[in-house]
Amino acid sequence: MFPGPTLEVKNGDTLVVKVVNRARYNVTIHWHGIRQMRTGWADGPEFVTQCPIRPGGSYTYR
Repeated sequence: MFPGPTLEVKNGDTLVVKVVNRARYNVTIHWHGIRQMRTGWADGPEFVTQCPIRPGGSYTYR
């Protein structure tokens, strides 16, 4: 889905997002507007800040 749905959370909430890659190519997620405090490895371009989610694979962001 592009763009993805809007996620609304309150300060202090815990957000868990499971991404399932149903594409035929690698994907990664960039979280616009989310400060990456000690989790920069889970945001951005593949093989730069994180490994890609391979076709048929999944990744759970916490």
